[in-house]
Amino acid sequence: SMKFIFISIAALTLLFIIFARPLLSAFTNDPAVVDLGRFYFYYHFSFFCFLGLRVAMIFAFYGAGDSRSVFITTLISLFILRVPLAYIFSYTKLGPSGMWLGMGLSHFITVIIMFFIFRTKKWMEKAIVLREDNPEKDIAAD
Repeated sequence: SMKFIFISIAALTLLFIIFARPLLSAFTNDPAVVDLGRFYFYYHFSFFCFLGLRVAMIFAFYGAGDSRSVFITTLISLFILRVPLAYIFSYTKLGPSGMWLGMGLSHFITVIIMFFIFRTKKWMEKAIVLREDNPEKDIAAD
């Protein structure tokens, strides 16, 4: 599912980037708004495939009963990465458009962190432990 999410969102992102100006021009004639929107498409949409991977891993963790990993990575993503990176990049020569780049980078970095957690498979132990604690309950549910 993660491969499908990554490929499908990457393909849609490519279409949005290619057709950014006509899409945005359908909503406004203001060239400044269209230019700012184009930067949003370029910088933030370019990272949406990583956001899709993050969502897939979040629900894998939730499904296994490991909400702790989701909680920790969400805190890291929002407060340690997204807000500071958006703030820092907004003060570069990119200006307000740098904010979108910072937010996109936070998705990418968070996916790397989550991927390492995912690869350890420790998040799966919660589901296994819960099943072993009360096997009669699992049999009754089947």
